[in-house]
Formats: sequence, C-alpha cells, structure tokens
Amino acid sequence: MLRLNLLAEDSKQKIRYKRLNLLFRRTEIYLIIFLAIIAVLFFGARQILQNNYQKSSATASQMLKVDNNQYSIQAKEINNKLSAVSEIENSYLSYSQLIKKITDLIPAGVTVSYLKIDSEQKRLLIRGIAATRDNLLNLENNLTNSSFLSDVNVPLQEKLKKENIDIDINMQFDPAKISL
Repeated sequence: MLRLNLLAEDSKQKIRYKRLNLLFRRTEIYLIIFLAIIAVLFFGARQILQNNYQKSSATASQMLKVDNNQYSIQAKEINNKLSAVSEIENSYLSYSQLIKKITDLIPAGVTVSYLKIDSEQKRLLIRGIAATRDNLLNLENNLTNSSFLSDVNVPLQEKLKKENIDIDINMQFDPAKISL
C-alpha cells in the first residue's frame, strides 16, 4: 500500500490539532457524563443514608426512652428501699448495750425483777426490790447521774421505807447517748 501525502505540513498540523481537540472534547463529555452519574449516585446514597439514619435514631430514641423509664422505675424502687433501710438503721436501738449500761448502774443490794423498754416513747420502767433505803438512794443517784437517762422518777413512798423496798422507777432514755 502506498500513501501519498499531498497535504502541506501546516495542514497536517491543523488536522492533528483538530483530531486532538475532538478527542479531548469527547473525553470531556464522557468525563462530565461519568461525573454526573456518580453525583446522582452519591446524592441517592446520601438520601438513603439520611432516611435510614432518621429511622434508626427514632427507633433508638424510643428504645432509650423505654429503657430509661425502666431504669428510672428501678432507681426509684432502689431509692425507696434504701430510704426504708436508712429509716430502720436510724430507729435501731441496741438493747444489749442499753441493758448492760443499766445493769452497770444497779448497785449491790438491789434486785431487778422487771425491765420494760418502750423504744417508741424512749421510756424505761424498772421494778424490783431494794434491800435497804441506802441501796435505793444509790440506785436513784446512779440513774440520775447517768448521761443517757433523764427524768428519773422514784416515788416518794418508796424512799420512806427502810428495808425490802419494792421499787417502781420510770425514766426517759436517749438512744444516741447509749453507745457513748
């Protein structure tokens, strides 16, 4: 095959530039079409993701509300139980310490046959027998001088007897001072 080149060098150069220009234009058009398709795909994907995000966040917030309600109900129950325990602890009275303190105050010669502890009104009642009046007065003195007892009431008629005195003593006590 034989090729004849009848065109001048300037014309050849112009044809080459036109072909290159046409190739660049086609490439630009394809690239623009390709980018437009990608932009449409990205926009669609963005819309789908936004819808899914909104649905999942709405579902999650509803689940959190339900969970938070359950947790708040459980927290209220726990707080109620804790306050009940605290109330029980505050109203707790160590009877063994109270009885030990009272027995430490009872002198020899006094026999206690009955001890009533009213924890609601914070009152004590002691019944028994004192061998002598001195024993009764020592008991009254010990009870009056104790830090946790107050309002010690020994009837006057008991103080008038000399021997084998039936005692019936009422008094107040302070639970906060018992453990001291």
